[in-house]
This record gives sequence, structure tokens and C-alpha cells, in this order.
Amino acid sequence: MKPPLNVMFCVSLLALPLASSFSKTANSAIVYNRAMQAATPGIGQHVGAPPAGAQTAFSQSAPGQGASASQPPIAPTVIHVTAQKYHFDPSPIHVSDGATVELHIMAVDHAHGFLANIYPDRAAATPVSPALVFTHPQNCWKIEKGQEVVIEFVARRPGTYAFRCCNFCGFGHLGMKGEIIVDP
Repeated sequence: MKPPLNVMFCVSLLALPLASSFSKTANSAIVYNRAMQAATPGIGQHVGAPPAGAQTAFSQSAPGQGASASQPPIAPTVIHVTAQKYHFDPSPIHVSDGATVELHIMAVDHAHGFLANIYPDRAAATPVSPALVFTHPQNCWKIEKGQEVVIEFVARRPGTYAFRCCNFCGFGHLGMKGEIIVDP
């Protein structure tokens, strides 16, 4: 059974202001978001991704100098780590401030995972940019039994950074933790 024509007309008149205010609000939000993206560098980029054309820690130049074709890239510090029930060895891991580090992590007994904080523990305030900048950031690097995973990062700020196993590995999983200490 259809409602009378006059009821449908009244309902459509009531909905008209709501629809137009909704479209104005939605359009305002779209315009605002586009303006913010244009005015703020880095919006929409992954955390830690440098603005286009910016000098990065992966550039071939030394800090404070322009890029030069004559300077070879600085070799990363390679640290071999084993993951096994329910610890990482070595831990803590000491690295220098500004160093590019490659962690070669091998799972000995079964599958494990690796997840590190990118901000130092006990920081007075949350820093604007991450202090550990990973080349290929992930929520959890899974390390299969007998396999080695290479995780590369740049240590940008002195401090202590906790890491843990992020792939359930048994009853002691929650205690499988370690530290990266970035020395000044």
C-alpha cells in the first residue's frame, strides 16, 4: 500500500535540507582534507618516509655534506642474532648513534618473530619522528625455523628501544624480549 502523494511530498521536503547540509558538510571535509594534505608535507606518507627530495640516512653523503659521487656508501654494522625458546641472543644489542645496522636474525628451534619500538623507552614526550628508522617497516617480521631474516635500520637518536617476539612461540612467549641500546 502506497502512502498518499501529499505525505511523500512532505517527507521529500524534510529530507531536502538534510541532504543539502550533508553534502555541504561532506564537501567541506573533502576540501579541508585536501588543503591539509597540500599544506602539510608528509600527510599520507608512511611514518618515517622522508619528504620528496630530502636527504636521508641512506644517502651516500656524510652528515652535513652534499651528495658526492666520489664517496662510497658507509657499510652497515652487521649483528647476528639467534631467536630461540624464549630469548634473543645477544641482548642487549649496542649500536652507535647514526649507524646503519643490519640485524641477521636466525630462528633456531621453531618460528619466531621480531618487533621493535621505534621510539625510545621512557621518553619525556613522544618525538615527532621515529628514532629507529627501518628500511622496510613491518608490524612483525616472521622468522621461520632454520631461516635468517635481515632487518636493516638507522639509529637516529640515543636511547633504549625494546623489542620482542611477535609470533606466538609457546608458554614463555611473553617473556621473549630484548633491547637495542643506541649509544651517543
